[in-house]
Order: sequence, then C-alpha cells, then structure tokens
Amino acid sequence: MSHIHSFPFSKLDFVSQLLAAFQSSQNGYWHFNFSNSSLSPNYSAYLGVNEKGTVCYAGSHRLTSESFLRTVKRFNVAARQEKYKPYFLEWSATIEQGNTSICTVMTDILLKRVISPKELRQALKQKILLQFDNLFAAEKGDASFILDSHLNVIDPLLGFTAHEIISEGLLRQKKWEQLKSFILSMDGIPIINHNKLNKTKLPPLQKKLLERISKHEKSLEQISVALGKDPLEIASLFAQWVQLELVEIERPMQFDCAPIMIIDDSPLVIKQFDHLVRALGHQVVACQTPDNAVDKIQRVRPSMVFIDINMPGITGFELVKQIRQNSKIASIPLVILTGEQKLSNKWRAQWSACEFLTKPLGLDEIKSFQSQLKDLIQQFVEGESCLVTA
Repeated sequence: MSHIHSFPFSKLDFVSQLLAAFQSSQNGYWHFNFSNSSLSPNYSAYLGVNEKGTVCYAGSHRLTSESFLRTVKRFNVAARQEKYKPYFLEWSATIEQGNTSICTVMTDILLKRVISPKELRQALKQKILLQFDNLFAAEKGDASFILDSHLNVIDPLLGFTAHEIISEGLLRQKKWEQLKSFILSMDGIPIINHNKLNKTKLPPLQKKLLERISKHEKSLEQISVALGKDPLEIASLFAQWVQLELVEIERPMQFDCAPIMIIDDSPLVIKQFDHLVRALGHQVVACQTPDNAVDKIQRVRPSMVFIDINMPGITGFELVKQIRQNSKIASIPLVILTGEQKLSNKWRAQWSACEFLTKPLGLDEIKSFQSQLKDLIQQFVEGESCLVTA
C-alpha cells in the first residue's frame, strides 16, 4: 500500500481525507496546520496513530510523559486524591531528570492502581475527542505525516479506530450546534437564579452542584476541568438549566468598551433593546432577574444601566436605591425605562440622579425612542474614555 505523507484539505473533504490518511500502517503523527481556524490564527494539532491503524493520541504537541500525566488528572478526578500526590511528584521528578519513559510511567500508573485500564482508555479517548472538536471547527489547512516509533509504547488496545473517533466527532459537532442557542461559549460564566432554584425540584446532586457553583465565578470550561468532565457534557447540562431559567450564562467580555446593561423582565424588550444598541456598535448584557442585578453590575461594570420601572419583586426605583448605596457602582449612569408618557415633577425631583426614557408604545414611536437612546449613549458612554476602573 502506498503511504500518504501530506495533503491540503478544506472543510468539505476533511473527513474523507482523514479516513484515507489513517489507513497508514506506521507509527507516527499527523500534524495539522490550519490557516483559517475559529480558535486562533495558525492553529495546529497532532494526531498520533500506530502501526495497527488506530488513533491513540491527540494534542497541540506530541505525546510526552508530562502530557500523559496531565491527561490522566484532567479526565479522572479520583487521580487527584491526596494519597496519589506522592506518586505524581515522584514521576514528575524522574521525568525532569530524564530517567524514565512514557511506557514506564504508563505501566507504573496502572500497577499502582491510580487509574484502571478502562479509565485510562476513557481519558485518552476524551482527550482525542476534544481535539477533534477543534479539528472540525477549522475551515482549511494542510497535513503532513511525521514518523515516530515511540508511539508503539501505547498498547493498541488503548487506541481507537478512525471510523469510531470520526463518527463520534461528527456527532459531537451536531450536539454543539444544537447547544449554540443556549451556550455561546465555554468561556461564559453561569449565574444562578436563586429564587427560581429554591422553587424548582432538582435531583439532589444537581442542586448541590448548582449551590457549589454559586460560590465561585468560574467559567463553564473551568467547571468542566474542576469536575474532570467532558465540556460537551457540562454544556448540555447547563443548557437544560438555562431553559428552566435556573441559570443565565454571562457572555465573556470581547469589546474594548464596557457593555451597556439592561435590567428588564421582558425577553421581548431585551431582544429589541439588544438589536438597537448593537446597531450603534455597543455590546449588551441583559439581566432578567432584578434580585441578581446588583451582583451582576458589580461583576460586569457596565458603562451605563437601563432599568425597567415595573418588575416583579424589586421595582426599578428600589433597585436604583441599592445601586446608589453601593460605593463600588454608585457612579454608573442609570436610565429608568418607563411606559408613562409624562412623569410628575415629584418623581423627577426624587430621582434627579437618573435619566428617564419612555418605552415606545407603537411602531410610530420607535424612531423617537431610538434617537433618544442614541443621544443618551453618546452622552454617557461615547463621551467617556471607555475605560472602567476597578
């Protein structure tokens, strides 16, 4: 059989070319360079294959003893137990001194029962599948084969057929696509709706997990690592909670300027506001639960906040009081959204530190609303330096 040693690829023909490439009966790595990746410019990856034609490794670098130990601890929480720490310290020391090999470490970790053969196989598979999540996100690039006899140290029984890995990888892509409506990024930070959680019956383990999460501002990716779980599993679980309104996923900050926040219990109003403000070139962060609003403002540090006057639980005016009494966020410009066409002088005097903006009641009032919205943003956001101090 003639061996394929390199090939260019695009997203359309990537799968068929992978299947052909993995038929090679040699130990080594397929090194992929992606010229157009959603991850980062010039992203690259290594897929290890052995002479049996199975995929046995995947990563951003070639397999080393250090990367093997990291994989074990990443995908097996039990391996992080205190009783195993001396073993990992010993392996790290011998690796640093150059007195061991991947084969020795792998054998030793199984003999000491830090992890079972089944768990090791699962950890290696998870590592490979995560890399395939990235591979399938790439648009185009080129691949080349690098011979490496060291890969024969991995027992073929720990490897996986190309068909198995690619099939599961493609299925994962479909699942990720379905989750996009709820989970935009694993960098997002889940914010717990405690009022809703207290009223919802959840399995005890799920409720305990949510309570633990509420104590730390960790991203979904950090949560998956902490729990030793597949990011797709974590994303699927949180997508269910988002649909139940138990959590809200806070988007990671990607704009140079601080975002503009809206606090309103109406999804329709938030959607319309988001559309109008983004059209003006600004990021929007929404909060539908006024009970969590002050905490969210402290985390996000928005450039200005629009607050609905009539909300269940805490009214807009009560929320303004809480914000103004908090020295960390008291100086943020506030705009009260109201359905009232005319506000009494008493109201305006009482809330002189706030701006007021009347919601449009019909299509003929949208242009006026948009114009006033633009003026307020220009005054309080674009007139500032777009820098938010801690």
